[in-house]
Amino acid sequence: GWRKYLNRKVALTKFDPVTGEIYQNPDNLRRALGRARKSVVDYALCNDFEYFGTITIDPKKYDVDRPDLVQKAISAALHSYQQTHPNLKYIYTAEYGKKTKRLHFHFLASGLETFINENGKPDCHLFRDNFGWCQISKIGDTPEDKLYSSLYCSKYISKQSIRVAHRYFFNSH
Repeated sequence: GWRKYLNRKVALTKFDPVTGEIYQNPDNLRRALGRARKSVVDYALCNDFEYFGTITIDPKKYDVDRPDLVQKAISAALHSYQQTHPNLKYIYTAEYGKKTKRLHFHFLASGLETFINENGKPDCHLFRDNFGWCQISKIGDTPEDKLYSSLYCSKYISKQSIRVAHRYFFNSH
């Protein structure tokens, strides 16, 4: 079964041809996680994001065992939305839930069209209709609120070190 990894591009990893195991040098992993986490915090603090949220993927809509396809769908939806809403800015990271093992994404965004759902909480049709469930909350105006939301979003990079499509996070330009 190890031959399937031969043509796959995997950054910062090594391949053992005897056992077929792919492993990552711990020093490289630590540095890569640190760079990614620092980048998320820097992007978040340099932009005025309005919302912090979580997108939980509905397994009926997408195969949650294929996070690369889910991420591709999210990127395509955001890119399409950005064509009609040029003020959209975002950054998001992936995580698997501790209890449910369900794939979800934490994001910071501004320029989203939101509405109040049946539970009296902010929601967004872009994520809710296309991917499953969405939970959004407004980020406070103080610098501490912005810092805490960026740290929360970035902590899952180093906590679970999930790479989707060879990246730890995704952002708008």
